[in-house]
Amino acid sequence: IDLQIEKSGYAHISAIFKWFSDDFGGQQGVIDFLLQHLDRGDDRDWLEKNRSSINLQFKTYDWGLNAVNAGLAN
Repeated sequence: IDLQIEKSGYAHISAIFKWFSDDFGGQQGVIDFLLQHLDRGDDRDWLEKNRSSINLQFKTYDWGLNAVNAGLAN
């Protein structure tokens, strides 16, 4: 999971989490998902400690990730 945390209270994550927020159960559901899938470490510890005051920010989605490399498609 590509997560960037600012210690000022902002967590920057993929826009996919915004688009499908309801499927995760809203902001707290997104945070629960992140906590379940992040490795132990400073980011996970910070997220767990500050979960009630986090301001989620969503990164611009890179649609290029969906592109098929013509040289590999057969």
